Amino acid sequence: MVTAYIGDLSDPKFSWDNGDWNGNRPKKISPEFPDSGIVLDKIWKKFKGKQVDWGTYVVKVNKEQITQFVSEIYELPYYLSFMNEAIKELIDFIANLENDKIYALVACEIY
Repeated sequence: MVTAYIGDLSDPKFSWDNGDWNGNRPKKISPEFPDSGIVLDKIWKKFKGKQVDWGTYVVKVNKEQITQFVSEIYELPYYLSFMNEAIKELIDFIANLENDKIYALVACEIY
């Protein structure tokens, strides 16, 4: 099983370069992506990321990149016509992100 979310790169427990591979992943700040299993594959096709833990992959992205990525994987606005509240909650969260901040797009195995 995989979970995907937007994380905080400034999380003091997370290290981009020197993690201990024992739960090294950024703190979750967003709702989880619906159908998270599709996100991991699409992250690697679209962005250059980094494996930061045994089952955790992270890419550094800004608000615009996250917005575009979500639109592509969920085929917006078509997907919204029948998707549950989870995608709407995620889109509302992204709309309130800071424009000039870099975030972590995280996909990880649930353990």
